[in-house]
Amino acid sequence: MNRNAGFSIEIGTEQDGAIVTAIATKAKLYFVKSGAIYSFRLADQIDPDRLNLDTPNTQQQELPIGSDDPVVARILLTAELLLKKTALGQSFDVERGIESALCLLRDIEALRGMRSRLEDAQREAEAMRPATGVKHSTLHLPSIQDIEARFDTFAQKVGHVVNGLEALARVFYPSELQSKWIDSLTRLVKEKYGQNSRFAEYMDRVGPFLLLMLKLRNMIEHPKPEEHIKVHNFRLLPTGELAPPSVEIVRPQVPVENRPVTASMEFITSHLVNVCEALLVNLCDANINAVGMLSSSLRVIQVPPDRRRHPEIRYSYGYFNGQTMVPISVS
Repeated sequence: MNRNAGFSIEIGTEQDGAIVTAIATKAKLYFVKSGAIYSFRLADQIDPDRLNLDTPNTQQQELPIGSDDPVVARILLTAELLLKKTALGQSFDVERGIESALCLLRDIEALRGMRSRLEDAQREAEAMRPATGVKHSTLHLPSIQDIEARFDTFAQKVGHVVNGLEALARVFYPSELQSKWIDSLTRLVKEKYGQNSRFAEYMDRVGPFLLLMLKLRNMIEHPKPEEHIKVHNFRLLPTGELAPPSVEIVRPQVPVENRPVTASMEFITSHLVNVCEALLVNLCDANINAVGMLSSSLRVIQVPPDRRRHPEIRYSYGYFNGQTMVPISVS
């Protein structure tokens, strides 16, 4: 191929829908379509020394979800909207921030996939249950043989999400955070912005949840009498009802939690999506470093539903016009 010639490309398939936006990083150019996300690399990025002139440009599906999925909008598209040098300063590493958001999105989608596959496995196990009821004084219960391993893998990926949140925080505070980043970030924002600042109050609320998420796998693999997680397969309750696979969480000074595994997965995943969005919003709002007429009043604000460019992109930069906060686009 002639690398100096112009070219046209078609990203993905028609089934993926239209291209909504393109996001550039040093490594790749990402195309967000309505139903999928693709990366694109030029031949010169793959073979910069042009040792093989036949090296083609490449494209690859990164995720089978796109802008139509609320999670893509709340994490990646919100990051694209807020991570701007114009608002955060010319030294801010936008590309590193975008890559952090992409990693978070990948891990969140992996968590959702684990829950979906477990739901399928539960339905299959229940469908294979003998229909004859009690036989020889024994009731055959459905079973998912690897239920403990499935939740252990889920807990490991949850830890990856929390580590990804640390990576995002370190884009904003590359040298200030210590090894125990959750406690360190909480102390830092209280010192920099005040005990009663929005960011400090948020970290006080979310910190215990994040610390618990980091401990999930250890509570499974290294249980203690006062602190452990037990995963149960299908069980027959004294009432005669069949209970689905469940997870029991025991912690000091906290009532024992016991709920279906899939419900726990959904609860944890949805809360992590909230944290991904909210931490990004607080980090950007606290680190505005703009210049010009609007710099003194520029903030990250929640946009009214009727003024959003996408129903799930809930935040934007805004400025005070003397009466109210007005959403604006920052390029």
